[in-house]
Amino acid sequence: MKEHGKEYSKPDGSLNAEAIYGTDFFDDMVAGVDRIMSMGAVVGSPVIEGDVVYVGSADGNLYALM
Repeated sequence: MKEHGKEYSKPDGSLNAEAIYGTDFFDDMVAGVDRIMSMGAVVGSPVIEGDVVYVGSADGNLYALM
């Protein structure tokens, strides 16, 4: 993983939402997306559906950020 990868992921490689987002307050969500971006390349534009932000990553995964 790239910068901050270990800090924001669990031992199994999945995202650690508790470390990424403080709360579901909008500003915390925006800051969390910025933290995700620090982990590696995001492919394409993020999509927001309800309270979830979806981003595709260069590691081949689609991440749902809640």
